[in-house]
Amino acid sequence: MSHVPSLAERKELKARAADRFGHRVPQPHPLDERLTAQSEAAYAAHAGHRIPKAASLVDVALSARASVLGEVLLLENLLAAARERGTVDPAVIEVLEDVVDDGHQHTIALADAVRALTPAGPVAA
Repeated sequence: MSHVPSLAERKELKARAADRFGHRVPQPHPLDERLTAQSEAAYAAHAGHRIPKAASLVDVALSARASVLGEVLLLENLLAAARERGTVDPAVIEVLEDVVDDGHQHTIALADAVRALTPAGPVAA
């Protein structure tokens, strides 16, 4: 199995490339540390993750689709409330609407993958 660089290794590589090519790195956002910790926790949780033999790619894809769909619908509802109340900058709402649209596209792609992986005929729920 090939080595997957850690988030810290990827950051170091990015910083070295930026230095070499004269790219100015923007100032960190106050939430960058929390976002980094969240990403590192996700990578750590799934490092070397093995899917049980009983689980199929279809099961995993269906589970991923359900998770993505749930999160996208939650975000969509929160955005509707934010628009209604005018509590979020319209530019931020526009960016998050794009995220919602992308999320819906991911659920469609996962559904297409499940259909492609599943033989035609009745399927157990």
